[in-house]
Amino acid sequence: MPRKKTLLICLAAFCIVSLPAMAETATGPVVAGKIGVVDMQRVLNMSEAGKAASAELNAKGEAMEKALAAKKSDFEEERKSFEKKASMMTADARDDKQRELRIKYSDLRDLERKYAEDLKRLEATLREGILNEVIQILEDIGKREGYALIVDKVEAGVVYSPANTDLTDRVIKEYNAKWKPKKGATAAPKPSGKSR
Repeated sequence: MPRKKTLLICLAAFCIVSLPAMAETATGPVVAGKIGVVDMQRVLNMSEAGKAASAELNAKGEAMEKALAAKKSDFEEERKSFEKKASMMTADARDDKQRELRIKYSDLRDLERKYAEDLKRLEATLREGILNEVIQILEDIGKREGYALIVDKVEAGVVYSPANTDLTDRVIKEYNAKWKPKKGATAAPKPSGKSR
């Protein structure tokens, strides 16, 4: 699948570069062939929105881990207590308690899976929101400056591109200027002005 995607992107780039005609945009004519690249993963990692999303994910993940650890601890205490008392219990009482412990263990595993799925879902939602905003910024840059094509250099498998075609730093700067933390969300911590 990735080979087909890369082949399709390369074919599209070849077609655009080989077009002899000029395209018209809102800012004037564009020579077919002006191509830019962006490292979307770096935008996600380095933008204020990306840092805030990462902080939110970490906070929720830590809260889930803490809740899960408490439940695991309670389960372990109950299991150890049962092991100590099992020899003094009737067969029926022992069987009932073992069944109860199996159910609790299964519930614990289900909760662990649910937490993992919830985190994945939250990560996908946050990532999608950021990427949609970044794509809008890239479209604006493309139209404003006459780019025929802007590709994600990681996803497209770009092996080499001149530094002057990399728009990543500009995108991060523009995104940070436009981005405002949502209510209830915490902004990413600002780096201190102190040098190390």
